[in-house]
Amino acid sequence: MLRAAEAGARLARHIERTLADAELTLPQFRLLLHLETTTDTASDLARKAQIKPPSLTALVDGLANRNLVQRIPDDCDRRRVNLYITDEGRAALDNGRRAAAQRLQQLASEPDGYFDYELLEWLARWIGPLNRARDANAR
Repeated sequence: MLRAAEAGARLARHIERTLADAELTLPQFRLLLHLETTTDTASDLARKAQIKPPSLTALVDGLANRNLVQRIPDDCDRRRVNLYITDEGRAALDNGRRAAAQRLQQLASEPDGYFDYELLEWLARWIGPLNRARDANAR
Protein backbone atom coordinates (compact mmCIF):
# COMPACT_ATOMS: atom_id res chain seq x y z
CA MET A 1 0.00 0.00 0.00
CA LEU A 2 2.85 2.40 0.72
CA ARG A 3 4.24 1.93 -2.79
CA ALA A 4 0.76 2.40 -4.24
CA ALA A 5 0.47 5.68 -2.32
CA GLU A 6 3.86 6.76 -3.68
CA ALA A 7 2.80 5.83 -7.21
CA GLY A 8 -0.47 7.74 -6.81
CA ALA A 9 1.34 10.87 -5.66
CA ARG A 10 3.82 10.66 -8.53
CA LEU A 11 1.04 9.99 -11.03
CA ALA A 12 -0.87 13.05 -9.74
CA ARG A 13 2.23 15.17 -10.38
CA HIS A 14 2.42 13.92 -13.99
CA ILE A 15 -1.26 14.73 -14.52
CA GLU A 16 -0.81 18.14 -12.89
CA ARG A 17 2.02 19.03 -15.30
CA THR A 18 0.04 17.70 -18.27
CA LEU A 19 -3.00 19.77 -17.31
CA ALA A 20 -0.79 22.85 -16.96
CA ASP A 21 0.21 22.37 -20.60
CA ALA A 22 -3.54 22.31 -21.37
CA GLU A 23 -3.89 25.60 -19.42
CA LEU A 24 -5.70 24.11 -16.43
CA THR A 25 -4.60 23.56 -12.86
CA LEU A 26 -5.54 20.32 -11.12
CA PRO A 27 -8.05 22.17 -8.84
CA GLN A 28 -9.62 23.85 -11.88
CA PHE A 29 -9.89 20.49 -13.63
CA ARG A 30 -11.56 18.95 -10.57
CA LEU A 31 -14.01 21.83 -10.28
CA LEU A 32 -14.95 21.60 -13.97
CA LEU A 33 -15.41 17.83 -13.61
CA HIS A 34 -17.82 18.45 -10.76
CA LEU A 35 -19.75 21.18 -12.56
CA GLU A 36 -20.03 19.04 -15.68
CA THR A 37 -22.65 16.90 -13.95
CA THR A 38 -24.22 19.27 -11.43
CA THR A 39 -24.80 22.88 -10.49
CA ASP A 40 -23.66 24.05 -7.08
CA THR A 41 -23.15 27.14 -5.03
CA ALA A 42 -19.62 28.13 -4.08
CA SER A 43 -20.27 27.29 -0.41
CA ASP A 44 -21.52 23.79 -1.31
CA LEU A 45 -18.53 23.23 -3.57
CA ALA A 46 -16.12 24.41 -0.89
CA ARG A 47 -17.62 21.96 1.59
CA LYS A 48 -17.58 19.03 -0.84
CA ALA A 49 -14.06 19.73 -2.07
CA GLN A 50 -12.82 20.58 1.43
CA ILE A 51 -11.46 23.90 0.18
CA LYS A 52 -11.63 27.07 2.24
CA PRO A 53 -14.20 29.49 0.76
CA PRO A 54 -11.63 32.23 -0.03
CA SER A 55 -9.53 29.70 -1.97
CA LEU A 56 -12.58 28.50 -3.86
CA THR A 57 -13.55 32.09 -4.65
CA ALA A 58 -10.13 32.68 -6.22
CA LEU A 59 -10.43 29.42 -8.16
CA VAL A 60 -13.89 30.32 -9.47
CA ASP A 61 -12.75 33.88 -10.25
CA GLY A 62 -9.98 32.51 -12.46
CA LEU A 63 -12.37 30.20 -14.30
CA ALA A 64 -15.03 32.91 -14.65
CA ASN A 65 -12.48 35.37 -16.04
CA ARG A 66 -11.71 32.83 -18.77
CA ASN A 67 -15.45 32.23 -19.35
CA LEU A 68 -15.15 28.58 -18.30
CA VAL A 69 -17.61 28.97 -15.43
CA GLN A 70 -20.58 31.28 -15.08
CA ARG A 71 -22.16 32.63 -11.90
CA ILE A 72 -25.96 32.92 -12.11
CA PRO A 73 -28.19 34.13 -9.25
CA ASP A 74 -30.64 31.51 -8.00
CA ASP A 75 -34.21 32.11 -9.21
CA CYS A 76 -35.70 31.23 -5.82
CA ASP A 77 -33.13 32.86 -3.54
CA ARG A 78 -31.35 35.89 -4.99
CA ARG A 79 -28.72 35.68 -2.22
CA ARG A 80 -27.52 32.36 -3.64
CA VAL A 81 -25.31 32.23 -6.71
CA ASN A 82 -25.12 29.01 -8.67
CA LEU A 83 -22.06 28.00 -10.65
CA TYR A 84 -22.43 26.53 -14.13
CA ILE A 85 -19.88 25.20 -16.58
CA THR A 86 -19.96 27.05 -19.91
CA ASP A 87 -19.45 25.61 -23.39
CA GLU A 88 -15.90 26.94 -23.25
CA GLY A 89 -15.49 25.21 -19.90
CA ARG A 90 -16.64 21.91 -21.40
CA ALA A 91 -14.16 22.36 -24.24
CA ALA A 92 -11.33 23.09 -21.77
CA LEU A 93 -12.35 20.06 -19.71
CA ASP A 94 -12.38 17.83 -22.79
CA ASN A 95 -8.97 19.15 -23.79
CA GLY A 96 -7.63 18.43 -20.31
CA ARG A 97 -9.12 14.94 -20.36
CA ARG A 98 -7.54 14.16 -23.74
CA ALA A 99 -4.15 15.45 -22.59
CA ALA A 100 -4.32 13.46 -19.34
CA ALA A 101 -5.43 10.30 -21.17
CA GLN A 102 -2.57 10.66 -23.63
CA ARG A 103 -0.09 11.08 -20.77
CA LEU A 104 -1.49 8.03 -18.97
CA GLN A 105 -1.14 6.04 -22.18
CA GLN A 106 2.49 7.14 -22.48
CA LEU A 107 3.19 6.19 -18.87
CA ALA A 108 1.43 2.82 -19.16
CA SER A 109 3.29 1.87 -22.33
CA GLU A 110 6.25 -0.36 -21.79
CA PRO A 111 9.48 0.09 -23.75
CA ASP A 112 8.51 -2.70 -26.15
CA GLY A 113 5.41 -0.76 -27.19
CA TYR A 114 2.94 -2.93 -25.25
CA PHE A 115 0.13 -0.91 -23.71
CA ASP A 116 -1.30 -2.21 -20.44
CA TYR A 117 -5.05 -1.50 -20.67
CA GLU A 118 -5.65 -3.64 -17.58
CA LEU A 119 -3.56 -1.21 -15.55
CA LEU A 120 -5.73 1.73 -16.62
CA GLU A 121 -8.93 -0.24 -15.98
CA TRP A 122 -7.66 -0.94 -12.46
CA LEU A 123 -6.96 2.76 -11.99
CA ALA A 124 -10.46 3.67 -13.25
CA ARG A 125 -11.99 1.36 -10.63
CA TRP A 126 -10.84 3.82 -7.97
CA ILE A 127 -13.42 6.41 -9.11
CA GLY A 128 -16.28 4.81 -7.13
CA PRO A 129 -14.43 4.55 -3.79
CA LEU A 130 -12.96 8.02 -4.25
CA ASN A 131 -16.39 9.53 -4.97
CA ARG A 132 -17.87 7.80 -1.91
CA ALA A 133 -15.04 9.11 0.28
CA ARG A 134 -15.56 12.63 -1.10
CA ASP A 135 -19.31 12.46 -0.47
CA ALA A 136 -18.82 11.15 3.08
CA ASN A 137 -16.44 14.03 3.83
CA ALA A 138 -18.92 16.56 2.44
CA ARG A 139 -21.51 15.77 5.10
